[in-house]
Amino acid sequence: MNNADSSRIQVIKIGSKCIFGMSGLDYETIRKRAREIQEMGEEGTRTILVVSGAIALGKHKCFETRANDDIESIALQRYACIGQPELVRFYTDAFEGIYTVSQLLVTKKDVEQEHHVRERILDDVQQSIVTLINYNDGVDFEELRKDNDTLASTIARYISAQRLVILGKYDGMKDKKGGLITEINEVNDELYRMCNGVSNDGTGGFQTKLDAAKMLMQSGIEMVISNIGYSLHDVVSGKVQRTHFRR
Repeated sequence: MNNADSSRIQVIKIGSKCIFGMSGLDYETIRKRAREIQEMGEEGTRTILVVSGAIALGKHKCFETRANDDIESIALQRYACIGQPELVRFYTDAFEGIYTVSQLLVTKKDVEQEHHVRERILDDVQQSIVTLINYNDGVDFEELRKDNDTLASTIARYISAQRLVILGKYDGMKDKKGGLITEINEVNDELYRMCNGVSNDGTGGFQTKLDAAKMLMQSGIEMVISNIGYSLHDVVSGKVQRTHFRR
């Protein structure tokens, strides 16, 4: 990665469930995506990561099985504080020998400082560092039960990114009959009515993804929702199942 041309920067948001496989942490899949990020960097597209999973990893380490909504806020903060170092270690190991990673923990007030956030991220891009951005759930009471979809879309807008890619354990957004919606040119009330609830370890769900897409489409930035198991090259080019938001 050389000069920081924001038109060739993509933001990738990786959901908390993506770091878990059938029998524990899924290093293999994230390692594959890391190598693809390297390949895309060599082709001229830089990547910023917005990562979720501090609370999920903290719960995992403490054998906590309750859903987030059933856990008091102070306990969620405890799990976030336990899990955040684990999350950084996980991604550091996944990118070992590929890219140096840096951690940028933010609060709601931090994110409101657009210039500071943008300059910090673009400095990492210029230094060939992959930034891992996450809310500081251990201290930010306001964002504790919120999602990173909004954070990811805000970051993408701040740096005028080419696209936001949201990766999860699903292929995209489905209609009322269970069919995949492949292209969305306008976020409307009908789409919001199709939204499902949030997961046990996540706080997002598709309503926040629609909010993110609406924000980005107004700024001329495309957004893609797809599966963490697919090649990033195929996700971006549309060779696999995905939902693509573009005006």
